[in-house]
Amino acid sequence: CDYHNPETHYKGKVVSLYEIDGLKRVPCETAKVGDTVTMPEAKVTAETATSYYVLVINPKGVITNITSTRSFKAELKGIYEVVYTAYDSDGNVCTVYFDVKVG
Repeated sequence: CDYHNPETHYKGKVVSLYEIDGLKRVPCETAKVGDTVTMPEAKVTAETATSYYVLVINPKGVITNITSTRSFKAELKGIYEVVYTAYDSDGNVCTVYFDVKVG
């Protein structure tokens, strides 16, 4: 992230995307309607205290906070946008966006 230009947004690539199959997490690249999608945990490093949150925006634009679970149920076909935002006690903010295609 560019702390000197907080208006700059970055697209990221999901490196670990999982769907839930029974009691197992199974790696996947896309999801199907009805799947539970689990996003990877964020690793935030800074010299001051940090926090982060994770939101998912469904294809209809409904925003859900998934910070505690990092997972969501893909109820609609389309593109889900997952937004990770980290911030520190100095006021620095970094946001990364991921797209999850649900077919």
